[in-house]
Amino acid sequence: MFEFFLVLMLHTNLAKGWTAFIYVLKGSVSVGSETIPHEAFHTLVLSAQGNETGVSLTAADDKTEFVLVRIHPICPYFTVT
Repeated sequence: MFEFFLVLMLHTNLAKGWTAFIYVLKGSVSVGSETIPHEAFHTLVLSAQGNETGVSLTAADDKTEFVLVRIHPICPYFTVT
């Protein structure tokens, strides 16, 4: 779990083809260059496109908390192109 105490930004790498999502527990988070933050109790599914291998997150509120989950592809016969 990540907790922001000030308005700050985090960039994390995501493995190519992996599924990833963010669940906002408290506060709000903006993803990438989006200007509208996503509030608590929302799930944000991230793209698994091959050229998108990272995500930048910005806390819009003090003490923002969220969980970032990255999941290895389950089926070896299914790939995202």
